[in-house]
Amino acid sequence: MNVVELMNVPQFETMKVIAGAQGVEREISTVTMMDAPDIIRFLKEGELLVTTAYHVKDDVDSLLHLIKEMSARHCTALAIKTKRFMHEIPPQAIELANRLHFPLLELPLHMSLNEIVTYTLRSMLNERESELTLALDTHKQFMQLVMKGHGIHQLLKQLSTMVDVPVRFVDQHLHVFANSHPSYHFDSLQQDFSLQYRQVEMQLSFIASKKTYTYIPVHITERKCGFLVIARALDLDDKVARLVCEQAANVLSFFLMKEYALNQQRRHIRNEFFAKYLNSSYSPKETTSRLEEFQIAVNEPYVCVVAQLDGVNSTYSHLRSQQLLTDVFDFVESYVSLHKLNIHFFSKNTNGILLFHVPPTCTRASEVVEPFLLELQHVIQSQFKETMSFGVSNMMQSFLQCKAGFKEASEALAKGELAQKTNYIQLYDVKDITELLHLIPYENLHAFYDHTLHALHAIKNVEEREALFQTVAVFLETHCQIAETAKRLFIHRNTVVYRLEKCEELLGQSLKNAEFTLQLRLAFRVRQLLDL
Repeated sequence: MNVVELMNVPQFETMKVIAGAQGVEREISTVTMMDAPDIIRFLKEGELLVTTAYHVKDDVDSLLHLIKEMSARHCTALAIKTKRFMHEIPPQAIELANRLHFPLLELPLHMSLNEIVTYTLRSMLNERESELTLALDTHKQFMQLVMKGHGIHQLLKQLSTMVDVPVRFVDQHLHVFANSHPSYHFDSLQQDFSLQYRQVEMQLSFIASKKTYTYIPVHITERKCGFLVIARALDLDDKVARLVCEQAANVLSFFLMKEYALNQQRRHIRNEFFAKYLNSSYSPKETTSRLEEFQIAVNEPYVCVVAQLDGVNSTYSHLRSQQLLTDVFDFVESYVSLHKLNIHFFSKNTNGILLFHVPPTCTRASEVVEPFLLELQHVIQSQFKETMSFGVSNMMQSFLQCKAGFKEASEALAKGELAQKTNYIQLYDVKDITELLHLIPYENLHAFYDHTLHALHAIKNVEEREALFQTVAVFLETHCQIAETAKRLFIHRNTVVYRLEKCEELLGQSLKNAEFTLQLRLAFRVRQLLDL
């Protein structure tokens, strides 16, 4: 309640503003009576002081000192019951109050100070009760929307109706999550204007459009904060709109805290899956099944990119490094989710992993990947003042080749780091036949492998099957030298001969046939590549 609203109370209809009319919008937080000359040191900000002026009736200097001190302490107003002890306010006091924009009020003569205090407090409590009732009703409306599963969009539409302007929700990196009116044009801040550490209410005006927006913080975690953007300035006296926005922010905060916790759990499950996949903990069948849970296509071309922050481990303490990595990876995950490219993001230790789904018609994956990575480097440098480097694998024909793709991307990243480069994008260079096999679709590789070694794979006895596979593999590695094969396997020469003859019988081909041995070598490379 401010001074103007107090004067509208029926009991105070005869109250007058003698001076300081420019300050009548000041809020009254409490009211007290002056019953001692040393009242000044007990006054607080927002306080209305009512008095008969008995202690200063014959001392103008003391009255002027009281007005100065009350103004300096940001008190609301001084209300004097005139025609009791002080018949009129001295002109010096009126002039000083006008100069300080400090309201001087004349109280009704027929009311006692106790009555004035009582009616004032009662009016303030009634106003607060109305505000609390409105807050509870508003909070209930917003909670019902959320509990019924309508989500953020419906909540923003309801809020927009209440404040009569469009609203939107953005995170601390200015990524737009929801709009009440998608067709309404909101002015955009510069990309390097991060709200990450500005977790207080702000009003920002744009010169070009002559629009002012109010940014109201919505706290999600200690370090993560979103913002409600209201398409107008919320003045301090606009209590209803402020209260409605405050309740919307509270409900959004609870909703987003829950969503953040669920997302963290999903992210942990995804990262754990990818780490186990890289460690060969899943069979191809199990991998395919898990990928369906995460809505990741199996038999589609991919490019694997491994990312790291330059110097984060050597520049910062362990705690600071972990906090920075968490913030950056949160940002990258949010950034890629809003991008038109189909990208899956994982994290492993201090590395981020971006799995790009490449269109089948694409001949050079770098044409798709590099522009995005350059854009991401620029944004991260703007947002966090840090540089990020990337290692890029060759194109893979299936997710089941991602293990090799991760290895390639990691080697490319290490190569750039070895050259002491920063903020770089390092492509992997093809070096041997295995990498050329990446260019062949997964189904074709598997068909070639089955066609070549299906007879050995069909042996039901696991020990016998592995012994024959090992013998043939070492025999080919030693350039078909039986004695060297026996030496490496620590078995008798005749055992090697017996196993090779058994293989020839099962495969229906002679191991002395150069073309067939080349086919076998390739099949063993495919076996290693596909982890069969």
